[in-house]
Amino acid sequence: MSGAQTGYRWVQGLRQQYAKNLGSQEKDMVLVTGAFGQIGRDFMPILRQLFGEENVIASDVAKPTASKLNEERYDYDNLQTIELDVCDRGALKDAVKSFKVNRIVHLATMLSAVGEKLPMKAHDVNVQGSLNILECAREIKQNKAFSASGAGTAKEAPTVASVFAPSSIAVFGPSTPQDMTPDDVVCSPTTMYGISKLHLECLGNYYHERYGIDFRSLRFPGIISASAPGGGTTDYVMDMYSEALKYNQCTSFLSEDIELPFMHMEDCLRSAIELLVAPSESLTRRVYNVTAFSATPREVYESIRKFIPEIQVQYEPDYREEIALTWPNSVDDSYARRDWNWQHTYDLDDITKDILDALAAERMANMAKFRRKLQDRQRAQEKVQDQEKATS
Repeated sequence: MSGAQTGYRWVQGLRQQYAKNLGSQEKDMVLVTGAFGQIGRDFMPILRQLFGEENVIASDVAKPTASKLNEERYDYDNLQTIELDVCDRGALKDAVKSFKVNRIVHLATMLSAVGEKLPMKAHDVNVQGSLNILECAREIKQNKAFSASGAGTAKEAPTVASVFAPSSIAVFGPSTPQDMTPDDVVCSPTTMYGISKLHLECLGNYYHERYGIDFRSLRFPGIISASAPGGGTTDYVMDMYSEALKYNQCTSFLSEDIELPFMHMEDCLRSAIELLVAPSESLTRRVYNVTAFSATPREVYESIRKFIPEIQVQYEPDYREEIALTWPNSVDDSYARRDWNWQHTYDLDDITKDILDALAAERMANMAKFRRKLQDRQRAQEKVQDQEKATS
């Protein structure tokens, strides 16, 4: 996704809207959790472009090394990074206080497939971690009110206490209507991931109503990007793209007719940013369905064939199919389209071309890097040999 390297054009317009909404207030300080996960890696450059490079702090359970950051395809110059476990409320509170944070983008999570293998760990990260985030937001708001009541200290207080935390179509369940699933429906998730995301939605609504926290969330469908997948049930799409380029054949771990909703990563990022900057008075809810299109593994294969005609496919369903069968075929995101004018950009064929091009470019870049390393190693060996000859 080259747009994340150079800056998406649409961010500039949203940045102007954000500045207009902010007015004369102080700029937000943004803490991002899970900053180097699948969505975080693509989201970070956009957030820095929107809020200002110096106003975004990237955190993750394992702080990436400088060499790892240099390997990424994004510009991370002057990025503030900290190691932070969202399950550690004390460390989270210290980070919020130290950086004077007033806006949290909470991306730290364990996804569906991994969560079923490690349900207790998923519960700790997804449930306790989210509660810790919302408690920090409540304290931010309390401290603002306290500071504003003291002489000469109101200017130092945060302007808002805001939390954006993605939810998922995993909150739905087998008893939910499968086609065009609406925002308001009885949810009965059957996975720890879905249960924890439904818990997040309920907590967010509670903290908004009880404490006035500006909580906003999107029920993301499967997100397709050139970044390495993070262990979700819709990862079969990225597996198919990657294998198609390498081997001219691919395998889906879902049956060919399992239909699920999807979005391109750029649409995912744009929907999140648009919701972040939307005026509060335009929102009729705190949690929104959002989507672009629905597809089956067979349709993904047919899309790949348009660009790699000789591609072959195999369907080898595993335990993840049981998860997928509890999710909707499609979702109704009309509230998002009405309240803040959400419009998706990419359809399936657009995504297929974009991802195949990105993966091919990355593969060529890696091959070039490998050749340079071999050449450097050969030159070093020749230098040693010349030195040995000179001394013999």
